[in-house]
Amino acid sequence: MSETVNFSTLLARSAAGLFSGILGTFVLGVVLLLSWSAIGGFISGSEELVFNPIVITIVTLGVFLSCLTSSLAYVVLLGAFDNRYRLKSTAFTHVFFGNLVLLLAFLVIFFTAYARFNVYGLSLISIAYLIATALFTYFVLEFVHHRSTLLVKLYGFLGVLVFFFFITFAFSSTSPVFLLTIMPLFYGIMAFASTIVEMFYDWLRGVYQNDFLDLEKRYGEDYGKSAAEQKKAKEKAFDEDEYLRDL
Repeated sequence: MSETVNFSTLLARSAAGLFSGILGTFVLGVVLLLSWSAIGGFISGSEELVFNPIVITIVTLGVFLSCLTSSLAYVVLLGAFDNRYRLKSTAFTHVFFGNLVLLLAFLVIFFTAYARFNVYGLSLISIAYLIATALFTYFVLEFVHHRSTLLVKLYGFLGVLVFFFFITFAFSSTSPVFLLTIMPLFYGIMAFASTIVEMFYDWLRGVYQNDFLDLEKRYGEDYGKSAAEQKKAKEKAFDEDEYLRDL
C-alpha cells in the first residue's frame, strides 16, 4: 500500500457513501411516490395482500434504479473526493453492466419472495439486492485501482457487514421510514467501516514493518517459494490436468 489513509480520507469517503445512498433513496422515493396510487395500499398493508404483478414490477424497477444510482454515484463521488480512485470511466462501465447482470439474476428471486412472503419478503430481497450491488461496486473499484491490497479490502468489507447488521438488528423497524434509510446507512457504513479497517491495518503494518496481507506473501508450505517456482508448479498442475483429460 503506497499511500496511507488519514482522518480527512475517512471523512471524504464517508461523505461519498452517504451522499450516494441519499441519491439512491431519493430515486426510490420518486418512483414510489409517482406510483403510490397503484401500489400504496399494498405497501402500507391497508389492502389485501395478494400477488399483484403491478406491485412487484414497480418495486423491482424502483429498487433497481435506486441501487444503480447509488452505485454509479459512489464511483463518481469517490473519484472526486479521493484521488486514489481516478479511473472513473472504467469503473463506471463495469458497475453499470454489473448492475444489469445482478438484476437479471435477482428477478426470479424478487417474484418468488413476493409470491411467498408478500411485502415482507420483498423488503428482505431488496436489502439483499442492495448489499449485492454495493459489494460488486466496492470490489470493482478495488480491482480497477488497488489489486495489490485486495485482501485488506476484503477484511474491510467483512467489517462493513458486521457493523451494518449490528446497526440493523439494534434499530430495525418495519416502518417505511426505516427502510428508506437503509441505502444511505449501508453506503455510509461501507465507506466508513472499510476505511477504519484500512487505517488500522496501516498502523499495524507500520508497527511491525510487515505487510501481512500482501497478495505476494506466502504462508505455510508455500513460504519462501520464488515466483519462478510458483509458475513452474502451476504449469505442472496444468500439464497434469491436460493428461487426465486425454485419458
